[in-house]
Order: sequence, then C-alpha cells, then structure tokens
Amino acid sequence: MTKAMVFLSTRQLTQVDFTASIFDDYDLIVIASEQELKRMPSRMADVFSQQLTVPVTANDGVIIEYDQQEILHLFDLITGVYVDIDVICFDEGNVELASSLRQHASDKRELERFRDKVAMKKWLSDRGVVTPRFLEVLDEQQDYRDIADMLGSPFVVKPKRSAGSNNIYIVRNEADFIRMKKQVGSTPAEYEAEEYIDGDLYHCDVAIWQGESIFAECTEYLCPTIDFQSGSPLGGKVMDVDSTLRHRLIAFAKKSLIAMEAKDGVYHMEIFVRSNESQDLVFLEVGARPPGMLVTTMYEKATGVNLLNLDILIQTRSVPATFSFSRQQHAFYLVYPKGKGRVSSINAPSMNGQLDVCFSNESSIGDVHKGCFSNLDFCAHITCSGKEKLLTDQAFAQMSQFKPVCYAA
Repeated sequence: MTKAMVFLSTRQLTQVDFTASIFDDYDLIVIASEQELKRMPSRMADVFSQQLTVPVTANDGVIIEYDQQEILHLFDLITGVYVDIDVICFDEGNVELASSLRQHASDKRELERFRDKVAMKKWLSDRGVVTPRFLEVLDEQQDYRDIADMLGSPFVVKPKRSAGSNNIYIVRNEADFIRMKKQVGSTPAEYEAEEYIDGDLYHCDVAIWQGESIFAECTEYLCPTIDFQSGSPLGGKVMDVDSTLRHRLIAFAKKSLIAMEAKDGVYHMEIFVRSNESQDLVFLEVGARPPGMLVTTMYEKATGVNLLNLDILIQTRSVPATFSFSRQQHAFYLVYPKGKGRVSSINAPSMNGQLDVCFSNESSIGDVHKGCFSNLDFCAHITCSGKEKLLTDQAFAQMSQFKPVCYAA
C-alpha cells in the first residue's frame, strides 16, 4: 500500500463508519496519547495497521495538545514509507497541528482564528457579523464593576482556546467574580470576558466542498451547554426542515463562514437567538471540525449522512459528484451528567416501539461520582429517531426529564 490515512487523536473514532469503501485504498494509522490508545475499543484497534504513541503537552480536562516535535518525528517516519498521506483530525486541540501536516494544507495561521475565541470574534465583528461584546484580556486589576460597566451584568468568563462548557463562569455579582478569580488563579491572560446573551442556543453544522456548502443542518439545544455542569442533560433535536428560524440560522452560518474565509471541511458553529421580538442572531463561536458528542450519530439517523465520514471524503478530496442529502427522520440526542454520590440504582427508559432508540448507561451500582466539571463527565447517553414528529418530540420531552442513575442518600 502506497497511501496512508493518519488519524490524529482517537476522539470520535467510534462514530466513524470504517466499512466505507474510501478506506480500502489506505493503510490506517492512529497517533494519540498512551491513555487514549488504551481506552480505544478492541474493535477499533483492529482497524489500524499502526498505533503510535505521542506525549501530551497540555490538558485542560477537555482539550489536549500533543508534543509537536514528537508528532513531526513520527510523521517523518511515515513519509519515508508512504507516497501519499492524508491527515484526519476531529479533535479541537489538534486541528491546527493537523492542518500544518497536510500536504494540501493552507497556512497554519489561518486556523488560529478558528481556535481562539477572541480572534474569531474580532475577525467577524470587523466584517459586519454580530458577536457578543467582549474584553479580549482579563486584567488582574479589573474588578467586577469595571467589567459589568462595559459588558453588562451578568457576563461570561471563559477560556480563549477551550471547548464545550469547560471552565466557563457566569458572573452575576461580586461574589461570583471573587469565586471565578480564585478558580482562574494565575492564568487570567488565558481567559476572556464577554456579554451574556439572553436567548436560546443553537448549533449549525456545515460541510464545504470546492467552496460550496454541500451539507447544512441545525440543532436546537435543550439548554445552554454550561447548564450540563449544573445537572441538565446536554443535547438537542434536529430542527424541522420547514422552520423559518432554521433557514435564518443556516444562512447566518454560511455568511459567517464566508466572512471567516473558511476552506473545504466540516464546521461546527454555535449561534444565539436573542429573546427579543426580532429574534436577532448572534455568533458565539465556530470550530474547524465536525461536531462532537453524539451529533454525528443524530445527523446520520436524520439524514443518512455521517459527518465524520463526509469530512474524511473532503480531506481526501474524494467527495462523489453525486453527493446529496435530505431529511429522512426526526432525531435527537441527550447526554446525562454525573451527579455526586454512590450509585444506588440504574434506570432504563421505556420508549415507544416505533422509535429507533440507542440508550447506554455507563454507570454501575456502587460507582462513586464526584460531580460534573466538563462535557466528558457523563453517566449515560441516548440517540433517538423516528418518522413521526409527534412521537419523537414526546420522547425528547420525556428523556429531557429522565434520570439514568439514582444516588444513595
């Protein structure tokens, strides 16, 4: 075999369909940390001809970054064996590194504005896209009132280069501000402050090939992602195709990606809809990668398209000329946060037999959960789809209140 497909990180690999014909022409190689490779299911490990270990240089609990020099060394070894190499990465922390390794990559600096939340907001606001008001640097000398006067109250403090709800603080008063500063500690320069948007959160996921959008879907979040750490499930349902708001969101996402000068690939964007009469749209953030969690599985049930596989087709320049997609079913996903305490019982949902349901409880009786600090601290998850909108909506409402585990008093 003269062609290799190198996967940087194991993240999301369990949702890739490795039976697809695209993989027949490649040797598959995965590069990841020792811990990631140990956790990889055996059915996944058998897919790869090589599993290469690399040290981790940064880990904030959600985002990890690899030792770049070691990656370059491993890549030199691989290039000595294979004529053609394609690099695939679904991991937020290493998309810039993956881009720099690709033979067909654009300038690595181009990816910076897709990783740094301040850079992306500055870039878009300069080009007429509405973003939250923000302060790009947290100054140790600033107090609560200084920031509230500029951004309003409450306001949000979050890392510039993380993902999900990791290390995000909603600051409503002086006491919240003091607690936030203690948590942030000596790294305020790594954080930004931005306006708190009163509204509902959505995500739009768009695939671009040869400069044109070939896939675009929108999901309505059950609640803001930060509520996951407070006990609410994380997830959402695919928006109805005849929704006027869905069409507005997709148009806004495409406009934003054009402004970002996005190249071919799959993009995950979060957008707020303000709770005002005109339902103004506000860009929140975007990642130069497919969506995480179970969004790929949900979209595959809804449209028949696996976004991870589509991203692979794009990165290997193999998208069929006949590619298309259409809505086939209604679908949702939910991920349940860990609570605190010893698991005393495990619950399974009772669902309508006309629905396609995949529910998994990751807990065992006797497990001790220490709470939820990031999107990775989950105890159970579900994907559900069906032809009947009413049944799917009822199941979504039911599962939004479902408790997968009970804790001892």
